Amino acid sequence: MRKTIVLTLLSCFSWLSYAQTPAEVKGIVQDATTGEPLIGVNILVEGTQAGSVTGLDGDFTISAPPKSTIRVSYIGYKVQMIQLKGESFLTIRLEPDTKLIDEVVVVGYTVQKKRDVLGAISKVESAEIGKIPVATSQQALQGRIAGVNVAAQTGAPGAPVSVRIRGVNSISLSNDPLYIVDGIPVEGALNNISPNEIESMTVLKDASSAAIYGSRATNGVVLITTKNGKSGDSKISYNMQLGFQEHGKLTKMATTEQYISMYNEAASADNATSVVKRALIEGSWVKDFPNVNHLEEIFRTAPFQSHELSVSGGNETTQFLISGTHFIQDGIINTTNFTRTNLRSNISSQLKKWLKTGLNISGGISNNRLVSSSGDGFAGEGGSVVRYALFRNPAIPVYSNTGEFIDLPSEYYGNSVYNSFFGDGYNPVGLTENTDRTKKIKTLMASGNVLISLPADLTLKTTAGIDYNNTLFREYNKTWGSANRINGTNGLSVSSVENLNWSINSTLNHSITLGEVHNLTTMAGAEAIKNSGYGMYGSESEFLNTDPGFLYLGLGSSKTRVTQSVWESTLVSFFANTSYNFNQKYYLSGILRRDGSSRFSKGNQWGTFYSVSGGWN
Repeated sequence: MRKTIVLTLLSCFSWLSYAQTPAEVKGIVQDATTGEPLIGVNILVEGTQAGSVTGLDGDFTISAPPKSTIRVSYIGYKVQMIQLKGESFLTIRLEPDTKLIDEVVVVGYTVQKKRDVLGAISKVESAEIGKIPVATSQQALQGRIAGVNVAAQTGAPGAPVSVRIRGVNSISLSNDPLYIVDGIPVEGALNNISPNEIESMTVLKDASSAAIYGSRATNGVVLITTKNGKSGDSKISYNMQLGFQEHGKLTKMATTEQYISMYNEAASADNATSVVKRALIEGSWVKDFPNVNHLEEIFRTAPFQSHELSVSGGNETTQFLISGTHFIQDGIINTTNFTRTNLRSNISSQLKKWLKTGLNISGGISNNRLVSSSGDGFAGEGGSVVRYALFRNPAIPVYSNTGEFIDLPSEYYGNSVYNSFFGDGYNPVGLTENTDRTKKIKTLMASGNVLISLPADLTLKTTAGIDYNNTLFREYNKTWGSANRINGTNGLSVSSVENLNWSINSTLNHSITLGEVHNLTTMAGAEAIKNSGYGMYGSESEFLNTDPGFLYLGLGSSKTRVTQSVWESTLVSFFANTSYNFNQKYYLSGILRRDGSSRFSKGNQWGTFYSVSGGWN
């Protein structure tokens, strides 16, 4: 057995750079051979999320900084990288790529050659995904596909990532796209799919390509194909990535000297017209004040690392892959962190000439420590440690001489007048240290498929799978601060939410060529999906013993409050797709889908979705 060990060391530093003022650039994209305009070409400014797509006449408009590089890509054509040199109009001619034309891409329930795809489809390969270390599979799309906006909601490690395909479609409902992993819809387990496990990601951006998924495809579709074993000698691979993160440019904070000057000026102006006089920071009130930048105090340089070990191989009939990944990320805000461990295995086998099977199993565990986003622990999402750092006065030290956190300035300077001088906001470093908020997620995803080759060039494929997710959230609000004013009554909240989704779909495919120029492909299928979940929520307060070993529900002095919820829904669908092309030059395609959902009342449970598209090469 030949063993190969691959070690990749990557150090990544983030810093803030100032971009030049973007300028509007217009242009047209044409086929280099025929001169015909190309519709739906992706135009992307490298290193940013700014992008555009060509219109019916092959025209586009994009805002890009001078001397930046734009990436021009289109299915079946070679990618062009163009460095701008102050042009206001570009004429771009793309060369056909014969290798890419015959490459297949994953579309709704099947695969197609790139040259036969009519809809707006973009694909990201594993080679591109592995260039930059990212925590989630959604982040692997960031800056790589025009019309797809990817952003972390808070920037904290393990924080949810929002993906928006061609904008926002709803004000009150979810705008997340539909994710399909190895043929099954996935929700809960998606955040625990390691980017290292992904072979390719295909984004269906328009109605003509996404309509095959019906009502669930309103916000677009992301099709994820995970890596598989390949025939040949067994191979052992190890991949490691190391890096560091730093904050960007922070808001410039006033020094203690500047604050005292501004305070005295404002107080003097008030005293000139007010009956009640405010004391000035002068004379005996002046101490040996420190000068603390509390915003800098809560941040740090944060390392991250990723490790992947895989074993793969097989012969002409059976291939396998077993892999494990471990990701560790410290947050740039003190005490925050995120860890994730994944194990995955898959096997595919050609049991008979007419029968092929496959099985994929993936499980993951993640642990996330979060900073406080509520100043008093009871005000919901009202305040964050960054907010309190911005409000904290530079004349208040972080720690006392004994190493304790200083809360009110009067506690340190020995007179309540200093509260009026410097304010009574919370110590932001103390908030990061005293926050006890964790989220633990366990996931399991499994899918199996059977492909049967029937007479008359018919193929029958059945895919079944489950997506399981359990999220345990725990938050303890510690009593601390001057005279125990912060969280005067300590409290514990715990929730456990479990989701289980299963699905099964079957498709019958047929392709035929008549007279060497008429190519017809048809597909008909059915799908059933069931979503179910269970939630348990508990809270309690007045814990007399605050040792971590005694901070559990049932050990507090107050009455335990417990609520629970249960939900369940089903979806049954029937769909068909027909595609015709004449000599691979003129194309016509139609999609029809019928969805029935238990979420609606009787008489309103069924809906029909369809699309018709045409094109030419």
